[in-house]
Amino acid sequence: MKKIFEDMLETTKKNLKEAQDPNNKTVKMYSQNYESLKTMMQQSYDNSIMEWEKKYPANYLLYVKEKLQAYLDAMADVDFGAQLFDKNGKKYFVKDYEYKGNRWKLAFRAGKDAVEAGRAFAKQWIEMIK
Repeated sequence: MKKIFEDMLETTKKNLKEAQDPNNKTVKMYSQNYESLKTMMQQSYDNSIMEWEKKYPANYLLYVKEKLQAYLDAMADVDFGAQLFDKNGKKYFVKDYEYKGNRWKLAFRAGKDAVEAGRAFAKQWIEMIK
């Protein structure tokens, strides 16, 4: 291990000597571009904060409302009378319902009564948030 650390120390000393050299091109370029780099980093940070606040608003009820609306949208066109067929011990939809999302299929499996109750509750909650 001693040999490894000695090599690391030598490399670090070499890098320090190069960094202290007044003719070092890398240090010159960095110092010349520092202000523009600082501006770019600040803009990137500001954009990240804006995206975060857009995705997760300070008023948490707006976030809840968005998720409830996504639930209502996913449950809007569930066909509870969709036909299924067995293939290798698994059930598949007869029509193009096989390509629907997981939420749609979950609603189908839950049944009309459960989904209608959930939709009514979600609508009522959305109305309360307004």
